[in-house]
Amino acid sequence: MDTLKEKIKYYREKKNISKSELARQIGVSPAYITKLENGDKTNPSLEIVLKITKALDCVPMDIMPFEDFEKVLNMTLNESKYYNDLAANMLNAAPKTKTINENTIKHWFHEDIKALIEETLTANINLLRYDRNDFSDSEIDEIGYFVYLAYNTKINEILSRHSSSDNEYDKALFKNNENNPST
Repeated sequence: MDTLKEKIKYYREKKNISKSELARQIGVSPAYITKLENGDKTNPSLEIVLKITKALDCVPMDIMPFEDFEKVLNMTLNESKYYNDLAANMLNAAPKTKTINENTIKHWFHEDIKALIEETLTANINLLRYDRNDFSDSEIDEIGYFVYLAYNTKINEILSRHSSSDNEYDKALFKNNENNPST
C-alpha cells in the first residue's frame, strides 16, 4: 500500500465511510473521490489533502509520501506567489491619481489580515485545536480589526519616539512607555 489511491481507500474503509460521505465532508463530488481512488487524479490541492486527512482522522504523510506532500506544498506556495504578483501588478496599474490615505491602508491591511486568518484556519486543520468552522464571519472580522489596532498602536508608539514628531497628542499618549520599553 504505497500509493495515494490505496491509502485514501484504506483509511476511508477503516473509518467505515462511503465515497459519497467522504465527498460530502470535504466538499467535492463522489466522482472526484472515485478518481482519486482509481489513480485517475493524482495531484489534489493542499486544501483537499488537508480536508481528506481531517475527515479520515489521519495526517498528510499517512496518505502520501513526504516527497509528494512537499510537491503539493510547493505548488501551493507557487500559487500564492502568483496571486501576490497579480495583486502587485493590479496596484501598479491603478491610476496614480488615486489618493492612498490612512483609511485605504487600513482597509487593505484589515482585509489582508482577515484573509491570512482565513487561510491559516483552513490550511492548518490538522495542526490547530480549532478551525475556520469555529468562528463566525463577524468574529474573523473582529480578530482582523484587533490585529490592525495592535499594529496601528505600535506604529504610533514608535513614531512618537521620534524627536521630529510635532504631534503632541502622540507624544503624550506614549510618554509613559519611554520609561518602560518592553511594553
